Amino acid sequence: MVGIRPTVGLVSDWTAPEDTSIEGPPTFQSWAVEGPMGRTVADARLALRVMAGIDLRDPFGVPALPGAAPAAGPVRVGIVRDVGLAKPHPAVSEALDSAARWLAEAGYEVEEPELPLPAEASRLWSLLLFEDMRPGLPGMLQMDEALRTHMGYAYEYAAELGASGPAWPPASRAGPAGRRSSPGCRSCSAETGSC
Repeated sequence: MVGIRPTVGLVSDWTAPEDTSIEGPPTFQSWAVEGPMGRTVADARLALRVMAGIDLRDPFGVPALPGAAPAAGPVRVGIVRDVGLAKPHPAVSEALDSAARWLAEAGYEVEEPELPLPAEASRLWSLLLFEDMRPGLPGMLQMDEALRTHMGYAYEYAAELGASGPAWPPASRAGPAGRRSSPGCRSCSAETGSC
């Protein structure tokens, strides 16, 4: 199976909302995209060309680009191994090596660019997401156990990034595992103080 996650807005995704009370914050809305899946790259590429288009009601929509002419020279492909957040697993590195070799054998010019600030960009994006999540956090914590567990880890990560305020409990309320408890969260343990 091959899937393509297109650029936000390339495939318009406007549908009349049935319940506007659960609309997510802007950062969550900008994540959502529609893209094709197919048995081959050619199938997925063809499906994307059919799906691409603009609906003027979609605020993120962008015009579909006409089919690109074949490149005059070799196509350059960038392989990114480490974005500064965590070292890739050896299996991931091996998969990247294989992909780079296959692309080079197919005539592509494979490069490994240095990306100077992806870790900082990720930190800033995460802080923006955490801030956007504040209004909906109480409702999210009441949904289910798996989500509460996930949000416990989000509290931990938010504290590492420096997020603070009423939605992000201070480190003084951290439990023995270092996770923060949330006021009003039904799964928070009074004994451990962890969510």
